[in-house]
Amino acid sequence: MSSKNYDHVKKHKEKLLTPGNEAALADFIKRKQEADKRYREKKLNSKAAERFKKKKSQQTLESKERKALKDRNDKSNIGTKFKSRNGLQRAIKRVETILPKEKAKKIEVVEAIAENLRLNVGSAITKVKCTRQRHYFRDIPELVNEFYLLESVSRQLPGKKDFIIIKNKNGIKEKLQKRVMLTTIEDAYSEFCSLYPQHIICRSKFFERRPKFVLLLSQTPHNVCCCIYCSNFRFLFDALKPFFIESVLTFDDFFIEFICGLQYNCAKNLCELCWDYKKKLRSLLIQSSDNHAVTWMKWIKVDNFLQKHEMPDKSVSGIIVEFCASFEKHKLHKYLVFTQHSMLKDLKLELDDSSVILHMDYSENFSIALQDEIQSAYFNRKQLSLFTAVAYIGQLNTVSFAILSDDTKHQKDQVFYYIKIIIEMLHQPFPDLTHIHFITDGCAAQFKNKFILSSLIYMQSDFHLKSHWHFMPTSHGKSCADGIGGSLKRQVSHRILSGLHEIRNAQNFVDCANTFSKNMNVLYSSYDEMKSNTEELEERWLNVKSIPSTTSYHYFEPIGNKILAAASSKKDNAHIYDV
Repeated sequence: MSSKNYDHVKKHKEKLLTPGNEAALADFIKRKQEADKRYREKKLNSKAAERFKKKKSQQTLESKERKALKDRNDKSNIGTKFKSRNGLQRAIKRVETILPKEKAKKIEVVEAIAENLRLNVGSAITKVKCTRQRHYFRDIPELVNEFYLLESVSRQLPGKKDFIIIKNKNGIKEKLQKRVMLTTIEDAYSEFCSLYPQHIICRSKFFERRPKFVLLLSQTPHNVCCCIYCSNFRFLFDALKPFFIESVLTFDDFFIEFICGLQYNCAKNLCELCWDYKKKLRSLLIQSSDNHAVTWMKWIKVDNFLQKHEMPDKSVSGIIVEFCASFEKHKLHKYLVFTQHSMLKDLKLELDDSSVILHMDYSENFSIALQDEIQSAYFNRKQLSLFTAVAYIGQLNTVSFAILSDDTKHQKDQVFYYIKIIIEMLHQPFPDLTHIHFITDGCAAQFKNKFILSSLIYMQSDFHLKSHWHFMPTSHGKSCADGIGGSLKRQVSHRILSGLHEIRNAQNFVDCANTFSKNMNVLYSSYDEMKSNTEELEERWLNVKSIPSTTSYHYFEPIGNKILAAASSKKDNAHIYDV
C-alpha cells in the first residue's frame, strides 16, 4: 500500500471514531462484515468445487479400473473366442434349445458335430489345463519346509517362553517351539537354488513357504549362544570392510572369494590353489588406506569372565596381520561347521530301520518355583537336572526323551547312565537296531573325554550296537533336544503357577509332565540307581588312556579295542589310538 492511500485510510478511520459519527461507524462495520462473509463463501465454494472435482476424477479412475478388471476376467477363458463369458453362455443356450430332448440323442448330435469339425475335445482340454497349472511348485512344498528346518539354516530356541501358537491342518491350536534363521532369507533362497537346481520355485513362493514358527534373522531374540570364534572374526571383517575396493563384498562371499572350496586342505592352508590369499587380500585394499586408524571389538577373557572390549587403534597394515591370523583359525572352524551339519543332514536322509541317531544335550537346570512363596525363597530356589535327547529311527520314527534328576552334577557317569536307559528303551519297540550315531556338543566334562570315548568299545558287547560319535563345533550344536527342554519347562511352569501342581523334587516334575506329555518319554533318575552304576564304571575306567589332542577331533569310531579319531565326520586326518 502506498503512503498516500495509507494516509487516506487513516484519516477515514479517525473521522469515523470522532463523536457524533456512530451511525457512519455502524454502517462501515456492517459493510466490512458482509464483505468478509462474501470472501469466505467464495473461498469455501472454490474448495468444495476442488473436492468435488477430485472425487469425480477418483470415481472415473476406479470405474476404468473395474472395467479393465472385468475385461480381463471375461477374456480369461482359455479356448474361448467370445468377447465375454456371458456371450459364451448365451450361445450355449441357443444351441441347447434346438437339440433333441433325450440325453442319448443329444450326446450323439454333439459327437457328430465334433467329428465333422475334426475336434479332439479331450486333448484340447488337457492341453489347456496343463498350461494353467503350476505343477512344478506343487511337487516341492515339503522339500522347502524341510529345508527351513535344517540345522544349517535355522536353530531351535531353548527358552521356555520361546513358543508360538499356530493352528494345524485340522484347525486345532498347538504350541510349537520357535526356530530362528541363521542367515537372511535371500541367502537361504540362494542356498536352496544351489542345492536343488532341478526344482523350480520363485522367490516369493519360497518366502511364503517359510513355517510360521521359523523366525527371520531380524526377529532374533536376545542371543546368549553366539560363537566366540565367528563373532571375533566378524568384528575384524566389519572393521576392515570400508577399506576394500569392492565394498559390496559380504561376510559369506569372503570365503568364496578366498577359498577354492570347503575342503580340509583349504581349511588347513595346504591347498596349492588358495594358500597365498594374503597377496590377493592386499590387492583389494585401497592404496591410501594405510594412513587410517582402525578400531574394532573383541570378546576377551578378563578374570575368568568373557567381556566385549574395544581394542586399541591400529593401522590398516596392523589389522591386516591380526585379520590373517584370525582367518587361519576361522577357515578350519567354518569347514567343521559345514562338514558336521552336512553329515547330520545326510545321515537323516540315509537312515534305515536298523540305525538310530541319538542327538542329546543337557538343558538348563529347572528352578523350582511355587505359586505362593516368601521373598527369601525367590533367591534360594532348588534346581533339577534335565537331560534331553531325540532319537531318529528310519525315515518315519522320532522318539523324544527327558530324564530328570535331583543331582545337578553334569558329569560323565551320569551321561553314560542316561545313554544306557535310552538305548534299553529303544530296543523294546525297535529290536533290530544295529548302528547308533551319537550327536553332541564338545563339552569336556560331559561328553568329550577319554572315559566316554572309551565306552564306545563296549557298545557292541553291552548293547549289540556298532557306535559312532560325532561332535558339533563350538556353539554350533543347537538342536531339537534344546527345544524339548524349553517346551517341557514351559508347560510344567504353567501348571505350577495355575495351582494345578506343586513341584518339590524331580519325581514331582516327572509326575506332572506325564499328565500332559503323551509323545515324550519323561523319566526319573534316582540317586541310588546312579550310584550303583557309577561303581560299575569305576572299574572299567580305572586304566583308561587319554587320546592326544582330543579337542581337535570331531569324529570317533571304535575299531576292535582301539579308537579311530578324525578331524571331522569325513575322517580327515584320522588316527588310531589305544585307550
